[in-house]
Amino acid sequence: MLKIHTGDGQTHRIDLADPAQAQLWLERLRREDFQATIAGVSLVESHLVKGKCSECGCESLQRALGVQYSIKRPSNVRTCSVHVEKVEADGRVKGGERVTLFADDVCLTLMAHAGQPASRVTMAKVGKQTFNALKR
Repeated sequence: MLKIHTGDGQTHRIDLADPAQAQLWLERLRREDFQATIAGVSLVESHLVKGKCSECGCESLQRALGVQYSIKRPSNVRTCSVHVEKVEADGRVKGGERVTLFADDVCLTLMAHAGQPASRVTMAKVGKQTFNALKR
């Protein structure tokens, strides 16, 4: 589940697994006027965790663990854009959801892996962004 927080105080919940919702939001994210209203993005995940059964003591997947990762729009930057995507599982990659934030010459990527309470955050100075795949 993805939440997009806008400057007018609204929070939009998006399920990228739903093709209709994903298409609608990718169209919105293509628009520069909408990008300017984004105040932050949150990834909300729920994972089953192992626990011991109180009756027999065996280990099993028992309860859901909720995790939320949030990225605030940085201040004092000239340009800022957000890209979100669902990453499909394929053998080596476990899949999940990825948020990429470009702010001036820095790229921040947050990947929340599906089915496990793990994430990866990457930050790199990439230089001025000259190509944006969202814009046609």
